[in-house]
Amino acid sequence: MRLLRLAHLLISLISLLCILALTPAAAQPWTSALVAPDAEGRLVYTPDADGFVLPDFSHAGYRGGGLALPSVPTVVTVATGPGDDTERIQAAMDELGARPLGADGFRGAVELAAGTYDIAGQLWLRHAGVVLRGAGSGSDPSSNTVLRVTGNEPAQRIVLRVGGRRNSQWSAEVSGTRTAVTSDRIPVGARSFTVADASALDVGDTVILVHPSTQAWLDAIDGGGTAGDPPWAVGEEDVVFNRTVTALSGNRVTVDAPVFYTLDRSLSEAYVYVLDRADLVTHVGVERLRIDIQPGDDLEDHAWVGVQLVQVEDAWARDVAVVGYGSSAFRTRTATRVTIAESQALDPLAEITGERMYGFNLDTASQLVLVRDSYARNGRHHYATVGGANTSGSVFLDNRSEGALSASEPHRRWSSGILYDNHRELTDPPLDPRLLWLGNRGSFGDAHGWSAAHAVAWNVDLGSGVMLCQQPPTAQNYAIGVRAEAVVHEGPVVPFTAPACYEEGINRAGTLEPRSLYLAQLDERLRAVSTEAGPETAPLALAAFPNPVAEAATVRLTLPTASVTRVTVYDVLGRPVATLHDGLLTAGTHALSWMPERVGAGVYVLVAEAEGQRTTQQVSVVR
Repeated sequence: MRLLRLAHLLISLISLLCILALTPAAAQPWTSALVAPDAEGRLVYTPDADGFVLPDFSHAGYRGGGLALPSVPTVVTVATGPGDDTERIQAAMDELGARPLGADGFRGAVELAAGTYDIAGQLWLRHAGVVLRGAGSGSDPSSNTVLRVTGNEPAQRIVLRVGGRRNSQWSAEVSGTRTAVTSDRIPVGARSFTVADASALDVGDTVILVHPSTQAWLDAIDGGGTAGDPPWAVGEEDVVFNRTVTALSGNRVTVDAPVFYTLDRSLSEAYVYVLDRADLVTHVGVERLRIDIQPGDDLEDHAWVGVQLVQVEDAWARDVAVVGYGSSAFRTRTATRVTIAESQALDPLAEITGERMYGFNLDTASQLVLVRDSYARNGRHHYATVGGANTSGSVFLDNRSEGALSASEPHRRWSSGILYDNHRELTDPPLDPRLLWLGNRGSFGDAHGWSAAHAVAWNVDLGSGVMLCQQPPTAQNYAIGVRAEAVVHEGPVVPFTAPACYEEGINRAGTLEPRSLYLAQLDERLRAVSTEAGPETAPLALAAFPNPVAEAATVRLTLPTASVTRVTVYDVLGRPVATLHDGLLTAGTHALSWMPERVGAGVYVLVAEAEGQRTTQQVSVVR
């Protein structure tokens, strides 16, 4: 009997060990060998085998990241009218644009009431400090603002242009400010360099750092990797960075954000100049509306681009839906520090071919752009950079893609420092298994060649889709914590074979920490700023006005230090009815907005929580 019990015990133990051996370590977190938090939570960076360090992406977004998008008061209101509404909306934006700027840099918002607005022309939000706001981006015009876009005049037009007159690509140079860069090497991730003469530069200047595409540099990158097409020409793809001077020490210049590609003086002698900002449009935004493009008689006989942000700095699009576009739902050009948030690119109508069906398109001279919490459906390249070597340092964060006909990707000619952070594909690929591509596009398009350098896929889920990831000469790309059918650099679905990129944790069980590289880097940077600013000077504070509120309340939140902050509205039963903010904020005072149109009259409680502190404010809603 004793031997029988021992045998049963042994069998049970063996079975348990087998179960443990076969059970995936789903609950086990893991960290990357390249960047991971230490015991105090600080990020520690380790160079890869080629000596490259992952750059800091945290400067992407409105005002360089970490600030909530502003809540700008309504000054002018517009309702639907008979016939074409284009001119009435344009007149309202221009009327507000003629008023003086406030101390906060804004003139106010033009608010479009709920309803359907017929748009047979083009809208141009061209004045600094003006916001165009609707009632919501849903399809029901009784509670949302729907721009019903009809006709095709001019052909394949832009519906809403936000910003300046031209796509200058920062070519406007202040005379007498150009100076040569004398640093032998500015490594990827660096924020300082030396110049021949810094006397024409000042702290606060916007400077353009140019690494010319010389023959020596083109030779180092295999002519662009164009795979049989003619190589890129000298002067055709200069590497360009738009930066703000934050410090000067003799001839050493420090700028606000890093470079996203190593500038080697032996291959190209870089230079820097001060940008003439006269044509830039700043502090502009569009929010809470739907652009519904109507089809024409022929497949492509309709408006082509929903929202274009061009010649802008510190601009945003928030809660905007674009339906039925041909080329791009959202497109940025000559754009710096832009946020596109909580927006949708839906169901494009065009031939399934080149230069069409981009959901979120970061085009020429797009830098430090943040696209977050957005959704794209049934397009080709849902989240893409199309600008070339002057497009860099941009982040796609917590976005979703459904029915993608081709890959999200840096699309052409040496875009650098592009981060896909927690990107999610929701469906199996309906046409092309390649759903994310960081590498060489060879002879595709206009000799796209090496489209990505120092691009990162972090904690990405492609489902049954495939990721292409390759290492370009003189740089690297990264696939870290990717879940996919496969991550490949050669084989049947790879048109242009190249060396494998850095791969780590592909289809690994468990949770990659930090979950978001961008948010972890932003948290680190903001904490450092708060530490440098000195001890806490004010407690966590919350105030709402007007109170009672009928239509909209401004919620002022004061933070003693940079911190992850959540502001929630609860009803008297303790049920959450709205979240006003959930993420990182800098130290200081922030203005949030609450529009209680979806709740009834009564008493509600605002709750702010940050770094273990909690404060509340009671608000009454009246009807």
